[in-house]
Amino acid sequence: MLRETPDGRGTSLARGSAPGLSSGGLIGLEEELLDIGDLQGAVWHRPPLAEVEAQHQDPETIRVFLNGCFDLMHVGHFNVLRQAKRSFYSRGFKRVVLVAGIHSDSAIAGAKRPPLMCHEERVELVTLVKWVDEVVTGLPYVSMSVEMADVLRVRYICHGDDMPTAKGGGGMYSAAIEADRFHLLKRTEGISTTHIIERLLRRSSGNAQPRVGQVLTTASRLAQFVEPSDPWRLQKHLKEAQRVVYVVGIFDLLHVGHARLLQRASEMGDFLLVGLLSSEHIHELRGISPILTTQERALALLSLRSVDDVILGAPWEVTQELLVSMNISVVVAGTRQDKPPERPDMHELPRSMGIFVELD
Repeated sequence: MLRETPDGRGTSLARGSAPGLSSGGLIGLEEELLDIGDLQGAVWHRPPLAEVEAQHQDPETIRVFLNGCFDLMHVGHFNVLRQAKRSFYSRGFKRVVLVAGIHSDSAIAGAKRPPLMCHEERVELVTLVKWVDEVVTGLPYVSMSVEMADVLRVRYICHGDDMPTAKGGGGMYSAAIEADRFHLLKRTEGISTTHIIERLLRRSSGNAQPRVGQVLTTASRLAQFVEPSDPWRLQKHLKEAQRVVYVVGIFDLLHVGHARLLQRASEMGDFLLVGLLSSEHIHELRGISPILTTQERALALLSLRSVDDVILGAPWEVTQELLVSMNISVVVAGTRQDKPPERPDMHELPRSMGIFVELD
Protein backbone atom coordinates (compact mmCIF):
# COMPACT_ATOMS: atom_id res chain seq x y z
CA MET A 1 0.00 0.00 0.00
CA LEU A 2 1.00 3.68 -0.24
CA ARG A 3 1.29 6.33 2.39
CA GLU A 4 2.61 9.86 2.49
CA THR A 5 6.00 10.18 4.15
CA PRO A 6 6.74 13.20 6.39
CA ASP A 7 8.08 15.10 3.36
CA GLY A 8 4.88 14.33 1.47
CA ARG A 9 6.23 11.75 -0.94
CA GLY A 10 4.45 8.47 -1.46
CA THR A 11 6.44 5.41 -0.50
CA SER A 12 5.77 1.71 -0.21
CA LEU A 13 5.02 0.11 3.14
CA ALA A 14 5.55 -3.34 1.69
CA ARG A 15 6.41 -4.93 -1.60
CA GLY A 16 3.26 -5.59 -3.57
CA SER A 17 0.55 -3.49 -5.13
CA ALA A 18 -0.65 -0.10 -4.01
CA PRO A 19 -4.31 0.84 -3.60
CA GLY A 20 -5.79 1.10 -7.08
CA LEU A 21 -3.03 -1.02 -8.59
CA SER A 22 -4.76 -4.21 -7.44
CA SER A 23 -8.40 -3.13 -7.74
CA GLY A 24 -8.87 -3.30 -11.48
CA GLY A 25 -6.23 -0.77 -12.47
CA LEU A 26 -2.72 -2.11 -13.01
CA ILE A 27 -2.48 -5.63 -11.67
CA GLY A 28 0.61 -7.57 -10.66
CA LEU A 29 3.14 -4.73 -10.69
CA GLU A 30 6.20 -4.72 -8.48
CA GLU A 31 7.38 -1.67 -6.52
CA GLU A 32 10.81 -0.08 -6.61
CA LEU A 33 11.82 2.83 -4.40
CA LEU A 34 13.76 5.24 -6.62
CA ASP A 35 17.09 6.63 -5.48
CA ILE A 36 17.85 9.26 -8.11
CA GLY A 37 19.04 12.67 -6.95
CA ASP A 38 16.03 14.89 -6.25
CA LEU A 39 13.64 12.02 -7.00
CA GLN A 40 14.55 9.98 -3.92
CA GLY A 41 11.43 8.52 -2.31
CA ALA A 42 9.33 8.23 -5.45
CA VAL A 43 8.00 4.72 -6.11
CA TRP A 44 8.04 3.03 -9.50
CA HIS A 45 5.24 0.48 -10.03
CA ARG A 46 6.43 -1.75 -12.85
CA PRO A 47 6.48 -5.29 -14.24
CA PRO A 48 9.52 -7.45 -13.41
CA LEU A 49 12.74 -5.74 -14.50
CA ALA A 50 13.47 -8.46 -17.04
CA GLU A 51 10.23 -7.57 -18.85
CA VAL A 52 11.04 -3.86 -18.72
CA GLU A 53 14.54 -4.49 -20.08
CA ALA A 54 13.15 -6.65 -22.90
CA GLN A 55 10.81 -3.80 -23.90
CA HIS A 56 13.70 -1.35 -23.75
CA GLN A 57 15.83 -3.51 -26.05
CA ASP A 58 13.05 -4.23 -28.54
CA PRO A 59 13.40 -1.84 -31.54
CA GLU A 60 9.66 -2.08 -32.23
CA THR A 61 8.73 -1.07 -28.67
CA ILE A 62 9.13 2.34 -27.12
CA ARG A 63 8.70 3.32 -23.48
CA VAL A 64 7.69 6.93 -22.73
CA PHE A 65 7.02 8.95 -19.57
CA LEU A 66 4.51 11.69 -18.80
CA ASN A 67 4.13 13.36 -15.41
CA GLY A 68 1.43 15.54 -13.89
CA CYS A 69 -0.59 16.46 -10.84
CA PHE A 70 -3.75 14.85 -12.25
CA ASP A 71 -5.94 16.75 -9.80
CA LEU A 72 -9.67 16.88 -10.62
CA MET A 73 -8.95 14.76 -13.68
CA HIS A 74 -10.59 16.09 -16.81
CA VAL A 75 -10.48 15.76 -20.59
CA GLY A 76 -7.20 17.67 -20.80
CA HIS A 77 -5.49 15.11 -18.57
CA PHE A 78 -7.04 12.16 -20.35
CA ASN A 79 -6.25 13.53 -23.79
CA VAL A 80 -2.58 14.19 -23.06
CA LEU A 81 -2.21 10.60 -21.81
CA ARG A 82 -3.92 9.40 -24.99
CA GLN A 83 -1.68 11.56 -27.17
CA ALA A 84 1.48 10.40 -25.40
CA LYS A 85 0.73 6.84 -26.42
CA ARG A 86 -0.91 7.30 -29.83
CA SER A 87 1.67 9.78 -31.16
CA PHE A 88 4.36 7.09 -31.02
CA TYR A 89 2.13 4.50 -32.65
CA SER A 90 1.79 6.99 -35.51
CA ARG A 91 5.58 6.85 -35.85
CA GLY A 92 5.40 3.14 -36.61
CA PHE A 93 6.18 1.51 -33.27
CA LYS A 94 4.39 -1.79 -32.70
CA ARG A 95 4.08 -1.28 -28.94
CA VAL A 96 4.10 1.86 -26.78
CA VAL A 97 4.43 1.57 -23.00
CA LEU A 98 3.29 4.67 -21.12
CA VAL A 99 4.67 5.39 -17.64
CA ALA A 100 2.66 8.06 -15.82
CA GLY A 101 4.27 10.04 -13.00
CA ILE A 102 2.04 11.51 -10.26
CA HIS A 103 3.31 14.33 -8.04
CA SER A 104 2.89 14.09 -4.27
CA ASP A 105 0.46 16.27 -2.30
CA SER A 106 3.24 18.29 -0.66
CA ALA A 107 5.06 18.77 -3.97
CA ILE A 108 1.92 20.22 -5.56
CA ALA A 109 1.15 22.40 -2.53
CA GLY A 110 4.67 23.81 -2.59
CA ALA A 111 4.55 24.64 -6.31
CA LYS A 112 0.90 25.60 -6.83
CA ARG A 113 -1.83 25.04 -4.23
CA PRO A 114 -2.90 22.03 -2.16
CA PRO A 115 -4.54 19.47 -4.47
CA LEU A 116 -8.29 18.93 -4.14
CA MET A 117 -7.85 15.16 -4.49
CA CYS A 118 -5.42 13.38 -2.19
CA HIS A 119 -2.43 11.45 -3.47
CA GLU A 120 -4.01 8.01 -3.22
CA GLU A 121 -7.18 9.16 -5.01
CA ARG A 122 -5.15 10.66 -7.84
CA VAL A 123 -2.94 7.56 -8.12
CA GLU A 124 -5.90 5.19 -8.22
CA LEU A 125 -7.74 7.15 -10.88
CA VAL A 126 -4.65 7.38 -13.09
CA THR A 127 -4.13 3.60 -12.89
CA LEU A 128 -7.70 3.08 -14.13
CA VAL A 129 -7.04 5.10 -17.30
CA LYS A 130 -6.75 2.76 -20.27
CA TRP A 131 -3.64 4.34 -21.82
CA VAL A 132 -1.51 4.01 -18.66
CA ASP A 133 0.73 0.95 -18.28
CA GLU A 134 2.95 1.84 -15.30
CA VAL A 135 3.10 4.62 -12.70
CA VAL A 136 5.64 6.46 -10.62
CA THR A 137 4.03 7.81 -7.44
CA GLY A 138 5.08 10.46 -4.96
CA LEU A 139 7.05 12.54 -7.47
CA PRO A 140 8.58 15.77 -6.15
CA TYR A 141 8.13 18.93 -8.23
CA VAL A 142 11.65 18.95 -9.67
CA SER A 143 13.36 18.58 -13.03
CA MET A 144 12.39 15.41 -14.87
CA SER A 145 15.97 14.39 -15.56
CA VAL A 146 17.62 12.26 -18.21
CA GLU A 147 18.98 10.13 -15.37
CA MET A 148 15.41 9.40 -14.30
CA ALA A 149 14.47 8.51 -17.90
CA ASP A 150 17.38 6.09 -18.07
CA VAL A 151 16.42 4.36 -14.82
CA LEU A 152 12.80 4.02 -15.98
CA ARG A 153 14.03 2.77 -19.37
CA VAL A 154 12.00 5.44 -21.20
CA ARG A 155 13.16 6.97 -24.47
CA TYR A 156 11.22 10.22 -24.13
CA ILE A 157 9.74 12.43 -21.43
CA CYS A 158 6.44 13.97 -22.63
CA HIS A 159 4.34 16.96 -21.65
CA GLY A 160 1.78 19.33 -23.10
CA ASP A 161 2.77 22.74 -24.41
CA ASP A 162 1.76 24.40 -21.11
CA MET A 163 5.30 23.96 -19.79
CA PRO A 164 5.73 24.20 -15.99
CA THR A 165 8.79 25.33 -14.05
CA ALA A 166 10.41 23.12 -11.46
CA LYS A 167 11.19 23.89 -7.84
CA GLY A 168 13.87 26.59 -7.86
CA GLY A 169 12.55 28.27 -11.01
CA GLY A 170 14.25 26.20 -13.69
CA GLY A 171 12.47 24.50 -16.54
CA MET A 172 11.11 21.10 -15.53
CA TYR A 173 12.10 19.65 -18.92
CA SER A 174 15.19 21.71 -19.80
CA ALA A 175 17.61 18.80 -19.37
CA ALA A 176 15.43 16.44 -21.40
CA ILE A 177 15.06 19.04 -24.18
CA GLU A 178 18.84 19.59 -24.33
CA ALA A 179 19.42 15.83 -24.56
CA ASP A 180 16.77 15.44 -27.30
CA ARG A 181 14.73 13.23 -24.95
CA PHE A 182 11.62 15.43 -24.81
CA HIS A 183 8.38 15.02 -26.78
CA LEU A 184 5.94 17.95 -26.91
CA LEU A 185 2.19 17.30 -26.96
CA LYS A 186 -0.66 19.67 -27.75
CA ARG A 187 -2.65 21.01 -24.84
CA THR A 188 -6.43 20.43 -25.00
CA GLU A 189 -8.06 23.82 -25.44
CA GLY A 190 -11.05 24.90 -23.37
CA ILE A 191 -10.39 22.88 -20.22
CA SER A 192 -8.02 22.98 -17.26
CA THR A 193 -8.20 22.42 -13.52
CA THR A 194 -8.26 26.22 -13.13
CA HIS A 195 -11.25 26.40 -15.50
CA ILE A 196 -13.09 23.81 -13.43
CA ILE A 197 -12.38 25.60 -10.16
CA GLU A 198 -13.62 28.84 -11.72
CA ARG A 199 -16.83 27.08 -12.84
CA LEU A 200 -17.33 25.80 -9.27
CA LEU A 201 -16.73 29.24 -7.78
CA ARG A 202 -19.16 30.87 -10.20
CA ARG A 203 -21.82 28.34 -9.32
CA SER A 204 -21.35 28.77 -5.57
CA SER A 205 -21.65 32.54 -5.91
CA GLY A 206 -24.76 32.31 -8.10
CA ASN A 207 -22.89 33.83 -11.05
CA ALA A 208 -24.94 33.28 -14.21
CA GLN A 209 -22.19 34.31 -16.65
CA PRO A 210 -21.34 31.94 -19.52
CA ARG A 211 -19.34 28.81 -18.73
CA VAL A 212 -15.57 29.29 -18.38
CA GLY A 213 -14.01 27.35 -21.24
CA GLN A 214 -15.46 24.36 -23.05
CA VAL A 215 -13.98 21.43 -24.94
CA LEU A 216 -15.32 21.40 -28.49
CA THR A 217 -16.01 17.77 -29.32
CA THR A 218 -16.13 16.42 -32.87
CA ALA A 219 -17.18 12.96 -34.02
CA SER A 220 -13.55 12.14 -34.80
CA ARG A 221 -12.43 13.06 -31.28
CA LEU A 222 -15.13 10.84 -29.78
CA ALA A 223 -13.92 8.04 -32.06
CA GLN A 224 -10.34 8.54 -30.82
CA PHE A 225 -11.49 7.98 -27.23
CA VAL A 226 -13.62 4.95 -28.13
CA GLU A 227 -10.65 3.22 -29.78
CA PRO A 228 -8.73 0.61 -27.77
CA SER A 229 -5.71 1.93 -25.90
CA ASP A 230 -3.38 0.05 -28.25
CA PRO A 231 -4.00 -0.85 -31.92
CA TRP A 232 -3.14 -4.50 -31.27
CA ARG A 233 -6.02 -4.81 -28.78
CA LEU A 234 -9.35 -5.98 -30.16
CA GLN A 235 -12.16 -3.44 -30.41
CA LYS A 236 -15.18 -4.60 -28.42
CA HIS A 237 -18.58 -4.30 -30.10
CA LEU A 238 -21.98 -4.18 -28.43
CA LYS A 239 -23.58 -6.54 -30.94
CA GLU A 240 -20.97 -9.22 -30.20
CA ALA A 241 -21.26 -9.01 -26.40
CA GLN A 242 -22.68 -11.97 -24.49
CA ARG A 243 -23.55 -10.07 -21.31
CA VAL A 244 -24.03 -6.29 -21.48
CA VAL A 245 -23.89 -4.40 -18.18
CA TYR A 246 -25.59 -1.00 -18.03
CA VAL A 247 -24.98 1.88 -15.62
CA VAL A 248 -26.76 5.22 -15.94
CA GLY A 249 -25.75 8.46 -14.26
CA ILE A 250 -24.35 11.98 -14.44
CA PHE A 251 -20.65 11.28 -13.71
CA ASP A 252 -19.76 14.93 -13.23
CA LEU A 253 -16.16 15.58 -12.12
CA LEU A 254 -15.11 11.94 -12.45
CA HIS A 255 -13.59 10.62 -9.23
CA VAL A 256 -12.44 7.32 -7.72
CA GLY A 257 -15.93 6.52 -6.40
CA HIS A 258 -17.29 6.63 -9.95
CA ALA A 259 -14.33 4.67 -11.30
CA ARG A 260 -14.57 1.95 -8.66
CA LEU A 261 -18.29 1.48 -9.32
CA LEU A 262 -17.71 1.22 -13.06
CA GLN A 263 -14.81 -1.18 -12.63
CA ARG A 264 -16.90 -3.49 -10.43
CA ALA A 265 -19.81 -3.25 -12.87
CA SER A 266 -17.55 -4.17 -15.80
CA GLU A 267 -16.56 -7.38 -14.03
CA MET A 268 -20.20 -8.56 -14.13
CA GLY A 269 -20.23 -8.96 -17.91
CA ASP A 270 -18.15 -8.65 -21.06
CA PHE A 271 -19.32 -5.18 -22.17
CA LEU A 272 -19.95 -2.11 -19.99
CA LEU A 273 -22.34 0.44 -21.46
CA VAL A 274 -22.76 3.73 -19.60
CA GLY A 275 -25.88 5.84 -20.01
CA LEU A 276 -24.90 9.49 -19.64
CA LEU A 277 -27.67 11.91 -18.72
CA SER A 278 -27.45 15.13 -20.73
CA SER A 279 -26.69 18.49 -19.15
CA GLU A 280 -30.05 19.79 -20.38
CA HIS A 281 -31.88 16.88 -18.74
CA ILE A 282 -30.04 17.40 -15.44
CA HIS A 283 -30.86 21.11 -15.48
CA GLU A 284 -34.52 20.25 -16.05
CA LEU A 285 -34.50 17.82 -13.11
CA ARG A 286 -32.43 19.82 -10.64
CA GLY A 287 -32.58 23.40 -11.82
CA ILE A 288 -28.79 23.37 -12.14
CA SER A 289 -26.43 22.00 -14.78
CA PRO A 290 -23.39 19.78 -14.22
CA ILE A 291 -19.99 21.48 -14.00
CA LEU A 292 -18.79 19.63 -17.10
CA THR A 293 -20.62 19.46 -20.42
CA THR A 294 -22.13 16.21 -21.67
CA GLN A 295 -19.26 15.78 -24.13
CA GLU A 296 -16.58 16.47 -21.52
CA ARG A 297 -18.13 13.88 -19.21
CA ALA A 298 -18.40 11.36 -22.05
CA LEU A 299 -14.73 11.69 -23.01
CA ALA A 300 -13.73 11.19 -19.38
CA LEU A 301 -15.78 7.99 -19.12
CA LEU A 302 -14.39 6.64 -22.39
CA SER A 303 -10.88 7.10 -20.97
CA LEU A 304 -11.46 4.43 -18.34
CA ARG A 305 -10.29 0.88 -18.98
CA SER A 306 -13.62 -0.45 -17.72
CA VAL A 307 -15.97 1.49 -20.04
CA ASP A 308 -16.67 0.13 -23.53
CA ASP A 309 -19.20 2.67 -24.82
CA VAL A 310 -21.43 5.55 -23.74
CA ILE A 311 -24.98 6.57 -24.63
CA LEU A 312 -25.05 10.35 -24.95
CA GLY A 313 -28.24 11.83 -23.53
CA ALA A 314 -29.54 8.56 -22.10
CA PRO A 315 -33.15 8.45 -20.84
CA TRP A 316 -33.78 8.85 -17.11
CA GLU A 317 -35.72 5.60 -16.79
CA VAL A 318 -34.38 2.23 -17.85
CA THR A 319 -37.12 1.21 -20.27
CA GLN A 320 -38.00 -2.04 -22.01
CA GLU A 321 -37.02 -0.48 -25.32
CA LEU A 322 -33.58 0.39 -23.96
CA LEU A 323 -33.04 -3.08 -22.51
CA VAL A 324 -34.00 -4.80 -25.78
CA SER A 325 -32.27 -2.45 -28.23
CA MET A 326 -28.99 -2.53 -26.29
CA ASN A 327 -29.24 -6.23 -25.36
CA ILE A 328 -28.74 -5.37 -21.68
CA SER A 329 -28.47 -8.33 -19.29
CA VAL A 330 -27.87 -6.56 -16.00
CA VAL A 331 -28.37 -3.01 -14.69
CA VAL A 332 -26.04 -1.75 -11.97
CA ALA A 333 -26.15 1.26 -9.65
CA GLY A 334 -24.43 2.44 -6.50
CA THR A 335 -26.24 2.57 -3.17
CA ARG A 336 -25.91 6.37 -3.03
CA GLN A 337 -28.28 7.57 -5.72
CA ASP A 338 -29.28 11.22 -5.97
CA LYS A 339 -32.88 10.97 -7.21
CA PRO A 340 -35.17 13.98 -7.36
CA PRO A 341 -38.18 13.15 -5.12
CA GLU A 342 -40.74 13.90 -7.81
CA ARG A 343 -39.16 11.57 -10.36
CA PRO A 344 -40.03 7.87 -10.71
CA ASP A 345 -37.52 5.20 -9.76
CA MET A 346 -35.24 5.01 -12.79
CA HIS A 347 -34.54 1.33 -12.02
CA GLU A 348 -38.12 0.18 -11.41
CA LEU A 349 -38.30 -2.07 -14.48
CA PRO A 350 -34.94 -3.88 -14.02
CA ARG A 351 -35.81 -4.33 -10.32
CA SER A 352 -39.07 -6.05 -11.26
CA MET A 353 -37.26 -8.26 -13.78
CA GLY A 354 -34.63 -9.36 -11.27
CA ILE A 355 -31.74 -7.98 -13.32
CA PHE A 356 -30.87 -5.02 -11.08
CA VAL A 357 -27.75 -5.08 -8.89
CA GLU A 358 -26.92 -2.45 -6.29
CA LEU A 359 -23.27 -2.08 -5.30
CA ASP A 360 -21.92 -0.50 -2.13
